[in-house]
Amino acid sequence: MKQITKYVIATGIILTVIAVILLATVRIGNIGTIKTLGITSDTSQIDWGELAAGIGANVTINLKVDGSPANLTLATENWSPASAATYIHLTWDYVDGTVLQPNVWTPVTLILTVDDNITGITNFSFDIKIVAQG
Repeated sequence: MKQITKYVIATGIILTVIAVILLATVRIGNIGTIKTLGITSDTSQIDWGELAAGIGANVTINLKVDGSPANLTLATENWSPASAATYIHLTWDYVDGTVLQPNVWTPVTLILTVDDNITGITNFSFDIKIVAQG
């Protein structure tokens, strides 16, 4: 009888730990649309997959400058819900000031991070704006 009791208690503890882990993980669905000016992208929309608090995602896209050599800038806009921009951040591995030559495909990794303290957001979307300035 003591062995059964120990087994039931151990099982209860394990299930409690699993429940706490599942409750602490926030799953967030999303989509990102890429808008480009003076540049061509091989991707028009990114599905970042299912994200969790404190965990982000990386996606590599290819960009090609149209016209003359240019620098790139990155911005986000049209967040839905607007509060998502407080907890979710987009950066990239493009080095500011790097001049890209026209008609050459360049891989760039977009890096999406989700704050550990995100609350109240289960789905979000936003536009990624990449502009070539020459």
